[in-house]
Amino acid sequence: MRNLFYGLNIKNCGTAISMPSGGSGDTFIKTNIEDCETGLLYRDPPSLLASLGLPPDTPPQYLIEALEILQAHEKEPENVRAEKIKSSKIGPFLQGAANVAAVIALALSPEAAPVLALLKAALAPTAG
Repeated sequence: MRNLFYGLNIKNCGTAISMPSGGSGDTFIKTNIEDCETGLLYRDPPSLLASLGLPPDTPPQYLIEALEILQAHEKEPENVRAEKIKSSKIGPFLQGAANVAAVIALALSPEAAPVLALLKAALAPTAG
């Protein structure tokens, strides 16, 4: 959703503007925000699963497995990798070709290693 803000003058507040995340192309014209703790706050950022187009009940360990499969087969053609993902545990959670493409893109991106490390750390049992 795109928002247009014109002629705002906001001073001395906690949060000047608070709006849901997911907006793109917000435009601020002749807007002045002064002495506020937070000028613009986008709330509720989408989860990693949601950003990939996966349902919220997708087990994160299935995403880890999918990313590891894709990284192990990164030299294979995309259609072969897509079939490997569809036949993995995450397969039933994929709702369409866009989801497969998003998971493949994540696996091949430079962000894949830190995402995998964070997911594994979050799922690791705590000591004690």
